[in-house]
Amino acid sequence: MKAIWLIFKKEILEQFRDRKTIFNALLLPVLMWVGIAFATDRFAGDSSNFSQSDTSLDYKVAVTSAWSKTDQDQFTKMSGIKTYIAKDPAKEVKEGKSNVYIDLDKNTKQMKLYVSDKEPNPVLITQIENYVYKLNQSKLSPKESKNQFKLITSKTQGKENTFLKIYQGFAMFNIIIAMTPLIAGSAIATDAIAGERERGTIRSILSLPFSATTIWSGKWLAVCFYSALSVIISFSIYSGIQPLLKNPTLNISWLKALPIHFHIGLVILLLLYIGMCAALLLFVSTFAKSYKEAQGYYTPVLLVPGGITFYIGFGMQGQETLSHTFFFIPFSNIQSVVYEGAAQSLTFSHLLLAIGSSFVFIVLMIWISASLFKQPKRMLAN
Repeated sequence: MKAIWLIFKKEILEQFRDRKTIFNALLLPVLMWVGIAFATDRFAGDSSNFSQSDTSLDYKVAVTSAWSKTDQDQFTKMSGIKTYIAKDPAKEVKEGKSNVYIDLDKNTKQMKLYVSDKEPNPVLITQIENYVYKLNQSKLSPKESKNQFKLITSKTQGKENTFLKIYQGFAMFNIIIAMTPLIAGSAIATDAIAGERERGTIRSILSLPFSATTIWSGKWLAVCFYSALSVIISFSIYSGIQPLLKNPTLNISWLKALPIHFHIGLVILLLLYIGMCAALLLFVSTFAKSYKEAQGYYTPVLLVPGGITFYIGFGMQGQETLSHTFFFIPFSNIQSVVYEGAAQSLTFSHLLLAIGSSFVFIVLMIWISASLFKQPKRMLAN
């Protein structure tokens, strides 16, 4: 254990002296996430402006039986919104078939607009308000002034967008957690073995009176340390700038709903995930013959978590629970746990499966990599 600590301490101090490596491991991920945060915020704002300038011909709202065919045709002509008479319009909104429903009382000259309390559509509401304004403008003569309508807006129970709720709690949280250890760890792992091999200093490392497993494990812990530090810094800064954004993209409110033993399990799983990333990166560095070759191998490795995020986020759209298989597969397991957590359907058995599969992967990677590392002919070959 003391030998592992000595190797770990050596790697930490060596990497800390290298400003370029520290920049790539700690500062580069932070700059990347901050840039993504402001870029997505601006994109969301532009998308919102575009949608508000769009027509409402695609909208179809429920109306009560008080609406005649003439009323419906006039409404569609003046507002661009199609209507349909619903037997139970409140149920239509509750089931998500219509975002609003409109009642009409010709005796009191009131048009009652009932808006979904979950996700009201501001564009649709504005179009309806404009319709009432235009309708009353056409009745400004003294003879018709008493026939002007008054719009009364109320809220009714609507359907929550389950996919949006899960995706907002899953996507950016998962991408940061999944990719930061790989981005930060790649700089440290490349230099730890492939870099030593290229500089020729690997010979002195192998001559130490320690086993190959001990040396490799010490280097692995160093990669884990810098990766964990990068995750903490990146996530803290990304969370901190959310109040500055008009369209926040990070929702971790689902974490508060989990019991304390789930929190402990998630922390353990995150540490194991960082260990998995470090083990994989260091395995690539052990296998590669040069620094440049190791960097070339990292490119597809970095694409893996992003691909898994989009597959689970969009491929499992609408599902609140995932198959057990997702929790057995390394790198997919932690993302599946976060997905079910955001959907508030996470079970402790799935969390334990993810922890177990991560631990097995780390042990397997250490064994395979140490086996390669202890072959002098391979490690000393040019």
